[in-house]
Amino acid sequence: MRSWQTAIRNEIANTIKSKDFVQIWSSYNDIVISTNSDYVTPALHNKFVLNQTRKLLGRLLLAQAAMQTLFAFLFELLFTPSISVRNRLDTILAASRHRHLICLHIRLGKNPTNPFDHAFTGRVNTTKAMLNFTNNYLSNKSS
Repeated sequence: MRSWQTAIRNEIANTIKSKDFVQIWSSYNDIVISTNSDYVTPALHNKFVLNQTRKLLGRLLLAQAAMQTLFAFLFELLFTPSISVRNRLDTILAASRHRHLICLHIRLGKNPTNPFDHAFTGRVNTTKAMLNFTNNYLSNKSS
């Protein structure tokens, strides 16, 4: 690994471990943290998110949590919509006949701010398949 890559990884790890990374990165529209086990434990032990971590883990002791469980908790923490987003969604859903919303997030491109990222160019067909599946689901649900 090149020295600049090591420096970037160390800076990211330090930010996740000891700084208020949610606030630091709040100005970005998108924050991508890959499911890298090197970052999970430091993020969960970060004093700035410790209250959210305790709330998510409940009685489960952090030292006893399995990595698969920790990933689910961390992603829930990172992707929980804000109150304003939830209020707007409630408004949209109230106007909807079925009162449900289907969301698809299909990542195709490369994150330009992450030098270690790569594009997912083979997902164009996945996009079509997911849209077809959704259309089929909606057709069957309404019949």
